[in-house]
Amino acid sequence: MKRDLLWIITFFYLVIPNLIFLLAWVNPFISVFLSLFFLYIFYQSSLFKKNSSNGSFTGIHIFLWFLAAGFCYYAGVGGMQPQESDYFKHNLLIHDLIVNPWPVSYVNKDYHNPILCYYLAYYLPIAWIGKHFSFTGSEWAAFIWTSIGLWLGLSWLLRMTRSVWVVLGVWLMAGINYAYDLIRYWGLHCGYNMNFSSDEKTLNGNVLDQYLLKYSLNPGIVLQQGNTEILLRYEMLWSQLCFVPQHFIPALLGLGWISKSLQERRNQDIVLMASLLALWSPFTLVGFTPFIIFLMYKTPWKTVLSWENAAGVMYAFCIGSYYLSHFPQTQVGSIFSSFTTFSNLAYYLLFIGLNFGLLVLVLGVTSYRLIRNQFLIPLSLVVSWLILVSFIYVGYYNDWLTRVSVPAFIYLYCMTWIIWKQIPAKKSISFLGLSFIIFLGLLTPVRNFTFLFYNKLFIKQQNNIGSNIRDPHQFGEDMSRFTGRNEAEKKEHIERQYLGQSDSFFVKYLMKK
Repeated sequence: MKRDLLWIITFFYLVIPNLIFLLAWVNPFISVFLSLFFLYIFYQSSLFKKNSSNGSFTGIHIFLWFLAAGFCYYAGVGGMQPQESDYFKHNLLIHDLIVNPWPVSYVNKDYHNPILCYYLAYYLPIAWIGKHFSFTGSEWAAFIWTSIGLWLGLSWLLRMTRSVWVVLGVWLMAGINYAYDLIRYWGLHCGYNMNFSSDEKTLNGNVLDQYLLKYSLNPGIVLQQGNTEILLRYEMLWSQLCFVPQHFIPALLGLGWISKSLQERRNQDIVLMASLLALWSPFTLVGFTPFIIFLMYKTPWKTVLSWENAAGVMYAFCIGSYYLSHFPQTQVGSIFSSFTTFSNLAYYLLFIGLNFGLLVLVLGVTSYRLIRNQFLIPLSLVVSWLILVSFIYVGYYNDWLTRVSVPAFIYLYCMTWIIWKQIPAKKSISFLGLSFIIFLGLLTPVRNFTFLFYNKLFIKQQNNIGSNIRDPHQFGEDMSRFTGRNEAEKKEHIERQYLGQSDSFFVKYLMKK
């Protein structure tokens, strides 16, 4: 019997930013009490009990470490290579955390001196290093911290799938809509550029042409609803680390927690883990809804009443109050009224079909018995969840959809590869059909991944959008004056996404003064 080292490292990786937030943002009376409560639980808890699971590390984990660190390096994490898209925001936010006292608040009369209100868990350890050492230290911390998170996530995928090749397959898979993008517009897109703002296109013609509106990197649909354009899109899994590591890393680690909890049939820490994940990404936490439902279905309800979950409830109250201080989003609603026109309904059905509908249909046709015996309930929950969340839009770019769907897609791709490996007759129509769908799902991500590394290795790009942590003021003096990348973002006052109201309950009663 051994202790599960992967789980222990993962748990403390998730906990460290939450302890920093608790001690630096929350009223000392509350934070000290909760911190001592947490330490007592960690010491007494069965979270780290010895079990029969193989928690040791092997040579494959060393390979995954070099894979994770290499990808983070070429993705520009820490500013060691040209950075992509959202790093202009990440660097400015980390800079604000380094140069301002904690908790961070701004002198800005337009928003009545707001507080910084965002998903801070990913940024806090990086900023802590920068605050106590140097900007250079924060850049190295960003690289190391992100590499560890990705390595842990890939290690959990390895444990769930038991094949390093499947891990790579899941990492590089996407919906077959990307394959159509590649085939139909090969001539337009052969010079791959990850700066999607410079690759924007509006296409006219038939339904398939209009399906690929907006971005070659993230093909999606735009539904017209009155004067509002609603963007529906998903993102390739590997590309998410290039843009939003604060969402993608907890999606991987949270699935590791779910898989371990299902294996041990335990829910004693379900509220605690949910509260820890909330500071990483509330969107990702919402994305775990079908998995939490399945976990509760497979475990005894009475064991939810535990000291771990009691601590989780108290901490969730603090995190919830913090997020409730956020300025309201200007674009929130449902897409149902868009279905009054046949074209919008056709686009939506095509969007669902090409992203996951056809894959699920082929899985059902080729492997019905296997799915019925092993995957029926979780697959039904995941597919229902993906359809349900697509009816809601939040924000200018509808990041809600791209973030809450990530855990479901990771599971769906893991299940696809596991079923593919278990089909007995390798020359059967079922095997060939599923192989063809997998091939289409891999086609564009592998191609774009190859172009990314080719550009990084052999072409000196000048699109370092994010600048660096030391001098990130290309798009604003601070997050409260963040102007965005274009006139559309400036018009939408996109800086509201990062600010909280100074007269909120959290600021008045819970925030450290």
